Amino acid sequence: MKDFQWSFLCNLKVDITDNVEEMFRALNFILCDERKLLEAAVEVLDSLQYIEQFSSGSSTGRHFWKVSGSKGNEYLCLQKFCTCRRYLELEKNDNTSEDTIVCKHLVAIQIAAMIPGKIKETVSPLLLSFFF
Repeated sequence: MKDFQWSFLCNLKVDITDNVEEMFRALNFILCDERKLLEAAVEVLDSLQYIEQFSSGSSTGRHFWKVSGSKGNEYLCLQKFCTCRRYLELEKNDNTSEDTIVCKHLVAIQIAAMIPGKIKETVSPLLLSFFF
């Protein structure tokens, strides 16, 4: 995925309660050359009740997400990192710095942020102290 696409997706602020179709039209436009990735991310969201976000509860803004994959595995994600095999393979084989490496879990998190109630936040300063 191109850096500008990822940046735009991360900063896209759409209230899904206004118009679901409009949100998906915008996503299709932004990710036109990443349609399979978008479809896979939507499948992840469809299979989940919510994505769990863990945060420190402080002003540091530190947080990570736990996302279930299509085979029931759970993955930990940061803003630009995922523990899934696909992400790690893409990162290993990446020879350019022009593209942002993303997987369906990272895209699903960005889409979920636009859907009220799709991200459940758990505040745990102790848990985050192990990661940061």
